Amino acid sequence: MKHIFYNVFVFCLLACFLQAEDAPVFVDLDPGNGGIGHVAFSPDGTQIVTSYGLNTLRTWDVKSGKNLQEFVGHTSGIQSVTFSSDGKKILSAALDKTVRIWDVEAGKELHTLDEGGTVSSFEIAFSPDGKKIVTTGSNDTNVRIWDADTGKVLQKLDRITARIWRSPFSPDGKKVLTTSNDVSLYIWDAESGEVLHELDGHEMWIYSASFSPDGKKILSASQDQTARIWDVESGKTLQILKGHGNGFWDAAWSPDSKKIVTSGYGEGGIRVQVDGQNEQKNPGHMCRIWDAESGKELQELEGHIYRVSFVAFLPGGKNIITEGEDRTVRIWDVESGKELQNLKSTSGSIDFHGDFSADGKKLALIEGMGMSVRIWDLERLPPPLVRPAIRDF
Repeated sequence: MKHIFYNVFVFCLLACFLQAEDAPVFVDLDPGNGGIGHVAFSPDGTQIVTSYGLNTLRTWDVKSGKNLQEFVGHTSGIQSVTFSSDGKKILSAALDKTVRIWDVEAGKELHTLDEGGTVSSFEIAFSPDGKKIVTTGSNDTNVRIWDADTGKVLQKLDRITARIWRSPFSPDGKKVLTTSNDVSLYIWDAESGEVLHELDGHEMWIYSASFSPDGKKILSASQDQTARIWDVESGKTLQILKGHGNGFWDAAWSPDSKKIVTSGYGEGGIRVQVDGQNEQKNPGHMCRIWDAESGKELQELEGHIYRVSFVAFLPGGKNIITEGEDRTVRIWDVESGKELQNLKSTSGSIDFHGDFSADGKKLALIEGMGMSVRIWDLERLPPPLVRPAIRDF
């Protein structure tokens, strides 16, 4: 996932969404207290966690809408939140320069990762086995690896000289990948903290980088008008993808590691009418699907009229989800490239500061500049809303 930083409070828009009589909004906020900034599903899809207001977390039962726990401790705006792989812990990072580990069932803080007050992390993650944590975006440009049980620092990856953007674990948890403003792309040994490979090739900022699900390759997307596929073992470039004229913005793997979806800036456009107003339609804002082995372009996904800031394959690999600055989230068929659904909000904006469940059956989207969350059932298209409205004042 680019993700980390966004009028009107939404009442029950029943007739506007799919004409479903029992499809009101899932709302879990007090509009006067800062709104929702982030949302994440638990691994089993039964709960969501939301960052609520400026510095509070809440967990919710997806089926009933019941508020399960409130987590209080951060003193400034929460930047990101995620569950551990076993669903027993929550990890959160905030502008108060702390990362905190929480007990999901008890609602209590287990550890504060503050390292002397120098941590100001914007991206955080548990390792796949839940035993380690990686934090990035620190003021001192270090990536830190922590013990999830003790809250102690295990490694500092300190070779980087500029702000760090991404630092995902490999699928087996043995490696960490980092990108930063100095155009560096490193593979690290998560145990020793040593650099295994420096991936040299990009000439401008790298906006996205990730391991393939099988752990054998790396995908990076850059402002230099290329996306690159790398071999993890050798560190060599396997493919260079070109197709977004002003640079690649986001890129993601299919679950089987055989396909890639990318988004970019665009190459110019034409004026069109959207909702009675002149808008810029830019053919370069389409997304593209690629064959990961050959680097051949397979499909163009055309529909968004502004930059697409987020792309991902849904679990199962048959559908792709995209979020654009045209305030829509769209679902696409991978095989045909056709748009299946445009989840367009009448609240003024729809933001993928959201998440989908691990089984790919539900999608949580933040709407209206953080004023509501909607949970959608993706097993049917168009997807109906999952549950009745909750308003928490």
